[in-house]
Amino acid sequence: METDSLVRRKLLTPAGQSVVVYELTELGMGLAAPLIELARWGMRTLPPTRANRTFRSQWLVLALNARFDPGAATGIHESYEFRIDGDVPVRFEVTDGNGIAGIGAADDPAVVISADADTFLELTSGAITPGEAAARGASIEGSPAAIGRMRALLPIPAASARLARTGWG
Repeated sequence: METDSLVRRKLLTPAGQSVVVYELTELGMGLAAPLIELARWGMRTLPPTRANRTFRSQWLVLALNARFDPGAATGIHESYEFRIDGDVPVRFEVTDGNGIAGIGAADDPAVVISADADTFLELTSGAITPGEAAARGASIEGSPAAIGRMRALLPIPAASARLARTGWG
């Protein structure tokens, strides 16, 4: 894909380490819509835990883009940052109806979620509440209003009845 100019390598240097990631080129962006639809389809069958499978935070980029609800983003200008297991942070930037996930820290994020991979995946799948995530050592920083906007912009597919009852603080 790199040879065909669909992706390009990018070197990130978070916290004293070097990470090579791949991002779509302008030509490769033509694949974004079908990839996002495949991700939406696949998210319906994902288990809420890793079950001893490898997890890389940069894999969130596709999932965040697939979850994004542009209808909820009109007039919103803010960013969110996700930090998992000390891996490279992932950000989600919203600008008046448009949203895009990327690798690397967000500038002045409205919400920052830090957790281990299992807790993060269970939290974002609705399997556990924010309170349960905090009891496991996760941190959810941001105002209740910003957290509410983030939840509306990045909704949990088929949210569990438990999450619907308990909410996000």
